[in-house]
Amino acid sequence: MSQGMSAAVFPDLALVNKAIPRCSGPHDVVIKVLAAGVCQTDLHLIDGNDVAGVRPFTGMTLGHENAGEVVEVGSQVQEVRVGDHVLCYPFVPLTEEPADSAPPSNGQARRTPGISHDGGFASYLLTDERCLVRVPDAATCRALVALTDAGLAAFNGVQLVTNHVRPDSTVLTVGLGGLGHLGVQFAKAMGLSRVRAIEPRPAPREWAHGIGIECVYESVEQARVDLLAEERTVSGVVDFVGSDDTATFGVEVLDFGGIYVAVGVGGRLSLSVTDIVERGLTVQGAFVGSLEHLRACVDLCRKADIRPLTHEYPLAHINRAVSDLRDGQLLGRAVVNP
Repeated sequence: MSQGMSAAVFPDLALVNKAIPRCSGPHDVVIKVLAAGVCQTDLHLIDGNDVAGVRPFTGMTLGHENAGEVVEVGSQVQEVRVGDHVLCYPFVPLTEEPADSAPPSNGQARRTPGISHDGGFASYLLTDERCLVRVPDAATCRALVALTDAGLAAFNGVQLVTNHVRPDSTVLTVGLGGLGHLGVQFAKAMGLSRVRAIEPRPAPREWAHGIGIECVYESVEQARVDLLAEERTVSGVVDFVGSDDTATFGVEVLDFGGIYVAVGVGGRLSLSVTDIVERGLTVQGAFVGSLEHLRACVDLCRKADIRPLTHEYPLAHINRAVSDLRDGQLLGRAVVNP
């Protein structure tokens, strides 16, 4: 490896030269980054917000959705070797757990590359063998990198609903963006036969019709009117937007015993305890997912031939990727190729 690398750093994603990370801990792994997803969470951080109380520090490399080729391993690494291609689970444990122990995704001691530590908007990334899922090659890294965060959260949210409802129940997903376009594919692959969606943008609506989504509404208002006209009940809602309006509607539209799962964040939900009890509702959040969820997500994508929609940018154009994401015009996921 050369002595330095390019990295896009917080807060303005300026490209700087940084030292290439090296292995120091027994489970450490350094990967050559082949793909790094650009996420709404990155916009959230750039705008000065935190994630679970954590904010990046000035000069830190962003990028928490990563995949690449192993180029160096620590002294006790057994799960991967140099030359392997891997997807990176986003949470790294801080404790000395066995290599087969799932890293924490529930707020336990952890570091998160791209949020609390240097991430993958760079040529190389320091990660951990306990956070890696092997894939066949570089092309698969680039194709499936979005599974490491967007896909993982979407998979987790949809699975919660799938486990709660019958296969022939009507399930509604809100949003067909970086997470939602994966969510509707997961819903169909998990056996749900009556999947509907809400999406204001024409291009994602057209795409969803093309893959067999039963109905795609332009807005919450249209969904409310049409469902009422059909006398249609909804058993499950996966909300990938999480605004005041989508959350309120998502609970309002549920049938008795229905489940609302929030994946996107930003709004507030006001709901009386009486309403929850008398309607038998389940209201739940889906925060990313576990390492086992990621493995299951990768397996499902292979079996069902699910591919995230991606738009690729060179690292030098990362601010263009951020701008395109912020403008809301991307169909799928923005991915940087360092």
